[in-house]
Amino acid sequence: MDDGHFDTLARSLAAGRDRRSFVGTLVAGLGGSLSLALVPSAGAARKRHEKAKHRQVTNEAKGPDSCAVRCADQPGARGAQCRQACKACGAAACLRFDQASGSFRCCGDNAACVDGSCACTFATCPAADGSTVCCANELQTCRAPLALPDEACCFPPEVQISSCILEGRQCCGSCVSFGDVSTCA
Repeated sequence: MDDGHFDTLARSLAAGRDRRSFVGTLVAGLGGSLSLALVPSAGAARKRHEKAKHRQVTNEAKGPDSCAVRCADQPGARGAQCRQACKACGAAACLRFDQASGSFRCCGDNAACVDGSCACTFATCPAADGSTVCCANELQTCRAPLALPDEACCFPPEVQISSCILEGRQCCGSCVSFGDVSTCA
């Protein structure tokens, strides 16, 4: 709108009025327009209510948060740590408390959470105490079934290791050294 049109409009609105009543009418009109823009309509309020109701029904259908349930018995900061580790893990069933570090972890050493349960990344070996042990790498295999948990996994013959003195007991059989080369036999 150019200046000429604005002046014509202002004169027609102000015809027969003094400046104060014109300004009062103008302010009241602008205030009313602004309040209509800011106050939500009944339709918008109904839409928000329906959305909240749908969210509630959806959350009820999902059931309780499995991490919140799994960590419910952990107080304060330890509970928060438990829930955080559980969410990072992806499944409450895979969450383990590591006594050595005093923290929650996903599964144990050399294991990963697969389809909601812990699975060894490499070979799974039975131990004498009835537990199962996950081997540390793809070269290791299982020792005889009555081995202690820390000896359940071992290197088969012909695998080179750093030293028979340091790692010799990790061989399934014996260890042979030729100079700087140590090999499981």
